[in-house]
Amino acid sequence: MPRASTKVFKKRRGVFNKGRCNKSNDGCGESNSTVPKNSADEKSCADGAKLCTNETEPSASERKIATRETCEHSMAEAVREAVDENDGKRDLAVAVDGSWQKRGFSSKNGLVTVTSVDTGKVIDVEVFSKHCICPNKTKHLQNCKRNFEGYSGKMEVAGALSIFQRSQSLYNVRYTKYLGDRDSKAFTSIVENKVYGDHCSVEKLECIGHVMKRMGTCLRRLKTKMRGQKLSDGKPLCGRNRLTEAEIDRLQAYYGRAIRRNLSSVKDMQQAIWAIFFYTSYQPMKNLSMDFVPLIQIRGANLKSRIAWGDLSSQK
Repeated sequence: MPRASTKVFKKRRGVFNKGRCNKSNDGCGESNSTVPKNSADEKSCADGAKLCTNETEPSASERKIATRETCEHSMAEAVREAVDENDGKRDLAVAVDGSWQKRGFSSKNGLVTVTSVDTGKVIDVEVFSKHCICPNKTKHLQNCKRNFEGYSGKMEVAGALSIFQRSQSLYNVRYTKYLGDRDSKAFTSIVENKVYGDHCSVEKLECIGHVMKRMGTCLRRLKTKMRGQKLSDGKPLCGRNRLTEAEIDRLQAYYGRAIRRNLSSVKDMQQAIWAIFFYTSYQPMKNLSMDFVPLIQIRGANLKSRIAWGDLSSQK
């Protein structure tokens, strides 16, 4: 395609800039228009040029400072709301989680957030970066963004420990209940360092969402392991009307629902989980007791109408 002529290019540029105030040595003028001739128009145009010159955008450092102040104020208000929700008690239950820019713990940037369990609002955050643009890596510049060294997966451990250690000096509160992963190394680090002394321990809470995720992970791992193999009925584990991805997602949802609806009773929770197994399995359910069936709804239907009478003692 031949290149557009200079004349056409100038015309297009004029249309693109139409309506904008352009600062020039001659004053203020609009593209595709001539400079005003009379003195009144010249004065108004000069005033417009003066306004354009005085309107300056904030620098990057000023925007950063304003963002940090807004963030700190918002988190302080979130702490106050969490204390109010906790009947004025300053021992709070928090959820701790880490996030990275990329998956696989190879990211150079990551952060750790602490969220109130009562309000669901973020009350503290710690940001880490391993990115460095300094010419001399042994002697970093004053404005270097790098504040972490080592394995990226340890950012969550370092961030959680730092946030817990400064909770009393920053907000005059203690995070006495920790909601996180089951195998969280951050919680182990907090317990070992005794952030609140010998007389105050941090209690570990189990996240139902992570429990659901682990159950789904185990099923997907089993599905991959059994690929190409056949079960006792001569059919593979996967396939239509078998253990599919949709079925795993559905089991995860039922599993979490059974746990959440029976938090006050471990026995009822166990019964609800077993009921899901018998409901979704394609084996005969002749020996299942009605006392075993929990009062939970699956697919909008009561399980009692789908399971026959029998003896539960033979079920393994």
